[in-house]
Amino acid sequence: MLVTLAPKGGLAARTDLIRTAATADDGSFQMTGLAPGDYDVFAWESLDQNVARAPDFLKLFAARASTVSVQSAGAASVQLKGVPAEDMEDAIWKPRQ
Repeated sequence: MLVTLAPKGGLAARTDLIRTAATADDGSFQMTGLAPGDYDVFAWESLDQNVARAPDFLKLFAARASTVSVQSAGAASVQLKGVPAEDMEDAIWKPRQ
């Protein structure tokens, strides 16, 4: 599974702050060097990392994101809601209005 962390609020346009990581067999993941702030966290069943870093794509799944607050030099945990591969494919290929 791939996990994407994307900044919320005033930093949402900062694509350089979007991070992705693969999960371990137990579902855990680790990201270091994050700027303090609030982030949306997405869990993808299967997805190309480049797509997972596209803000317009992430907006399509905002309702499925979990939120985590990152503090300076701190650790956080978050319960994720996985996005099935079928839903991602539908979003990618569905015509925009």
